[in-house]
Amino acid sequence: MDLSTITPISKFRTDAPAVIDQLADTGQPIGLTQHGVVKAVIMSTEAYQDMRNTNAMLKLIALADNDIRSGSHRPAREALADMRSMIAKAEAENG
Repeated sequence: MDLSTITPISKFRTDAPAVIDQLADTGQPIGLTQHGVVKAVIMSTEAYQDMRNTNAMLKLIALADNDIRSGSHRPAREALADMRSMIAKAEAENG
Protein backbone atom coordinates (compact mmCIF):
# COMPACT_ATOMS: atom_id res chain seq x y z
CA MET A 1 0.00 0.00 0.00
CA ASP A 2 1.44 3.35 -1.05
CA LEU A 3 0.57 5.63 1.87
CA SER A 4 3.01 8.23 3.08
CA THR A 5 1.32 8.52 6.47
CA ILE A 6 0.35 5.63 8.69
CA THR A 7 -1.37 6.17 12.02
CA PRO A 8 -2.46 3.61 14.61
CA ILE A 9 -6.21 3.56 15.06
CA SER A 10 -5.65 4.03 18.81
CA LYS A 11 -4.03 7.42 18.11
CA PHE A 12 -6.94 8.32 15.84
CA ARG A 13 -9.41 7.42 18.59
CA THR A 14 -7.64 9.51 21.21
CA ASP A 15 -6.64 12.45 19.02
CA ALA A 16 -8.92 12.51 15.99
CA PRO A 17 -8.91 16.33 15.65
CA ALA A 18 -5.11 16.39 15.31
CA VAL A 19 -5.18 13.58 12.73
CA ILE A 20 -7.91 15.40 10.78
CA ASP A 21 -5.84 18.62 10.95
CA GLN A 22 -2.85 16.69 9.58
CA LEU A 23 -5.07 15.39 6.80
CA ALA A 24 -6.21 18.91 5.96
CA ASP A 25 -2.66 20.30 6.10
CA THR A 26 -1.02 17.68 3.90
CA GLY A 27 -3.90 16.68 1.64
CA GLN A 28 -2.48 13.15 1.70
CA PRO A 29 -4.54 10.11 2.70
CA ILE A 30 -3.76 8.54 6.06
CA GLY A 31 -3.69 4.81 6.61
CA LEU A 32 -5.15 3.65 9.90
CA THR A 33 -3.56 0.54 11.33
CA GLN A 34 -4.95 -2.11 13.59
CA HIS A 35 -2.40 -4.51 15.07
CA GLY A 36 0.20 -3.06 12.69
CA VAL A 37 -1.82 -3.70 9.54
CA VAL A 38 -3.47 -0.93 7.50
CA LYS A 39 -7.21 -1.60 7.79
CA ALA A 40 -8.68 1.71 6.61
CA VAL A 41 -7.74 4.88 4.77
CA ILE A 42 -9.08 8.34 5.48
CA MET A 43 -8.84 11.21 3.04
CA SER A 44 -10.09 14.73 2.60
CA THR A 45 -13.47 15.25 1.00
CA GLU A 46 -11.72 17.02 -1.88
CA ALA A 47 -9.43 14.04 -2.49
CA TYR A 48 -12.41 11.70 -2.24
CA GLN A 49 -14.38 13.70 -4.82
CA ASP A 50 -11.34 13.84 -7.11
CA MET A 51 -11.04 10.06 -6.84
CA ARG A 52 -14.74 9.60 -7.65
CA ASN A 53 -14.44 11.93 -10.66
CA THR A 54 -11.38 10.06 -11.91
CA ASN A 55 -13.16 6.72 -11.53
CA ALA A 56 -16.19 8.04 -13.41
CA MET A 57 -13.98 9.24 -16.28
CA LEU A 58 -12.18 5.90 -16.40
CA LYS A 59 -15.53 4.09 -16.60
CA LEU A 60 -16.62 6.34 -19.48
CA ILE A 61 -13.35 5.68 -21.29
CA ALA A 62 -13.78 1.93 -20.78
CA LEU A 63 -17.35 2.09 -22.12
CA ALA A 64 -16.21 4.08 -25.16
CA ASP A 65 -13.38 1.62 -25.75
CA ASN A 66 -15.84 -1.28 -25.61
CA ASP A 67 -18.12 0.51 -28.09
CA ILE A 68 -15.23 1.08 -30.48
CA ARG A 69 -14.06 -2.53 -30.22
CA SER A 70 -17.56 -3.88 -30.81
CA GLY A 71 -18.28 -1.51 -33.69
CA SER A 72 -21.09 0.21 -31.79
CA HIS A 73 -20.06 3.70 -32.67
CA ARG A 74 -20.47 6.25 -35.42
CA PRO A 75 -18.59 9.35 -36.50
CA ALA A 76 -18.99 12.44 -34.31
CA ARG A 77 -20.10 14.53 -37.31
CA GLU A 78 -22.98 12.15 -37.91
CA ALA A 79 -24.02 12.16 -34.24
CA LEU A 80 -23.83 15.98 -34.09
CA ALA A 81 -25.90 16.29 -37.27
CA ASP A 82 -28.57 14.06 -35.72
CA MET A 83 -28.58 16.15 -32.54
CA ARG A 84 -28.91 19.37 -34.53
CA SER A 85 -31.79 17.84 -36.44
CA MET A 86 -33.52 16.78 -33.23
CA ILE A 87 -33.07 20.26 -31.73
CA ALA A 88 -34.44 21.93 -34.86
CA LYS A 89 -37.44 19.58 -34.83
CA ALA A 90 -38.12 20.29 -31.14
CA GLU A 91 -37.83 24.04 -31.73
CA ALA A 92 -40.24 23.84 -34.67
CA GLU A 93 -42.75 21.86 -32.61
CA ASN A 94 -42.52 24.25 -29.66
CA GLY A 95 -42.43 27.21 -31.93
